[in-house]
Amino acid sequence: MLRQLNDELIEVKKKMLERDRMKRLLEKSLEELSELKKRRELLYESLEKEKKDLDRIEGLSLTNLIHCLLGDKKKCVEKERQEFLLQKLKYDEVDHAIANLNVYIFELENHIHSMGHLDMDYKKIINRKLELLKEDNNFAVKLIEISEEKSQLENFNRELEEAEAAGAEVVRLLYSVEESLQAAKGWGTWDLLGGGLIVTMAKHSKIDDAKAQMNAVQSMLRKFQRELMDIREYIDFNIEIGSFATFADYFFDGLIFDFVVQQKIGESLETVQEMLVRINDIIGRLRQKLQETRKKLAEKEREKNKMIEEAL
Repeated sequence: MLRQLNDELIEVKKKMLERDRMKRLLEKSLEELSELKKRRELLYESLEKEKKDLDRIEGLSLTNLIHCLLGDKKKCVEKERQEFLLQKLKYDEVDHAIANLNVYIFELENHIHSMGHLDMDYKKIINRKLELLKEDNNFAVKLIEISEEKSQLENFNRELEEAEAAGAEVVRLLYSVEESLQAAKGWGTWDLLGGGLIVTMAKHSKIDDAKAQMNAVQSMLRKFQRELMDIREYIDFNIEIGSFATFADYFFDGLIFDFVVQQKIGESLETVQEMLVRINDIIGRLRQKLQETRKKLAEKEREKNKMIEEAL
């Protein structure tokens, strides 16, 4: 009977640890959603302003020409278009992130709800165990202690694995962006040498690929950040992981002006490569912690088995 209760308790504790982790992720996600919505409002205001500026400059009135300081109106219009497009890219990225986060929050809430009344289940098992342990049963007490320590290690191991998986997906997506930018840079070199319309179109096609891929990168970076924040108290990353949330801004700031300056493609490429170095460094430390945790788990399992063997 006691062993059956031990097994039930271990199972409930595992579920409670997982539920608590889900609740922490939900709380962080709701805070992030609130911040993203505020950011979207600000970006929308900027987008509207840039649109009005573009509409004004595209007009043919003398006032508009004076606004361009009697310079090349075509250049003025192109500059306003670039600034409008930059704000549009940033707005779309945040809007996309909000949609993804809403889906993630919905899934978390459903998962938590499906786990039932775990606290009540836990209390029932504890009360039943207390009845059996009224006699001083050192073996049972020690076994419970080891089992709970093992359960906590298993939960931490799972959190590390999920963080590592999210980081690996970020790396995979960043390599795709890097590949597109490398291709755009190559076509851009030919463009500067007079490659013609086809070369220009090829370059812009690769740039468009990189922009589309960046939305997926930013979404996964935010997930990676949430996973890291959940285990940060156990691992000292010694970096500002909060900057992940604005990575796309730096990327777009460099990339958007590539239409007129080839050098900007290289700047966006450097931004991606720097992020790859940071993420790979974190993944390396996660894997080291995973190795340590799995070793501790194996030691607890051996300790538990030895104790059971000696008690028989």
